[in-house]
Amino acid sequence: IKNQYVSRTEMWRLTRNRVGEGLFPSMMMHSWGVRAVVQTLLAGGKEVLTGVIGPKTRFVFRSRSANVYLLVQVSRELWQSHPNGEHYLHRLSEGFLRPLFRRWRENGVTHSVTLVLFTRLLFRDIHERDEILRAASWPIPPMERLAQCIAQSNDAPMPKKTDTAFDPADITSFMKRMQEGESSGRLLLKHDVYRVVADSLTIDDWETVLPAIRGEVLFFHRLFKSSAHIKRTSSAPHLASLHALQSTAKRKSPGRAETGPNVELALARHGNLLEAINLALDCVDASHLSRNMHRSGNSIVVVTAGTGYFDVSQTWSVATKHRMLDAGIACDLVCLAPPPQHTTPLF
Repeated sequence: IKNQYVSRTEMWRLTRNRVGEGLFPSMMMHSWGVRAVVQTLLAGGKEVLTGVIGPKTRFVFRSRSANVYLLVQVSRELWQSHPNGEHYLHRLSEGFLRPLFRRWRENGVTHSVTLVLFTRLLFRDIHERDEILRAASWPIPPMERLAQCIAQSNDAPMPKKTDTAFDPADITSFMKRMQEGESSGRLLLKHDVYRVVADSLTIDDWETVLPAIRGEVLFFHRLFKSSAHIKRTSSAPHLASLHALQSTAKRKSPGRAETGPNVELALARHGNLLEAINLALDCVDASHLSRNMHRSGNSIVVVTAGTGYFDVSQTWSVATKHRMLDAGIACDLVCLAPPPQHTTPLF
């Protein structure tokens, strides 16, 4: 199916009205306004050249013009190496994305692709967090969101909220806990970041987008110092301003022990996987309000450098499962790391 919307009812009508007719590969089928091309015929598990449709013949419909939500997790493992010596970033671009885009071009698909990079940042110092987000031109979360992040990071209950705002005493206690985290070197604050590389984009050759994807991934690597030593370049003004802010913070606190970077990327198992999937489901939930008559089917693909084990909240897991069942959509999880000795994915 290509360049048209076909509902499940129309698929069922197409199969029932063709009983007793013959089929062969590359045959064009027209019924009830549905246009479909026969790609492969199987009988007894073997491919055949021709056949007759019977009452028990099973049809498998594939859409070449679907809505694809490609979510790439930028985690700390992305800059590590596979046991075979291959870098995970190279494995992402050359081992998965390039063969996928090349296969799309060979099959002549016209998918509407939304490509999003998502990551979770871990902060220790609230003041440097605001400066870093401001230097990257990202919005600073309000005080309510700050209290929620601190409560989630320390497994503490949410502070009591009045009619207008949180209790100032609770906020003060959370700030004291933040100062304790700064002195101990623990990263307490969490901040989820999503960067949209492509929004409902349809092009013939997706391989031309690979340099832009690699540039966006390397942006996180340069900006947030996921490794200890990163060479700063003067060609990016926002990175230079960030480097100046970090140097100023070090001069302000010369007596403070060096405990590592004040911000870093989270591990894949501690990332915001379910949050990213729910953002994609938000687009799917409202698809019936303004139906695109040139697209059939929705697909969510998540690419991660982890092993398929994720430490998530049970409430988020159950809610995401119910939303996916209600929408009738599945999620394909692609793990770049070698599979573990247990069943995955595991939440």
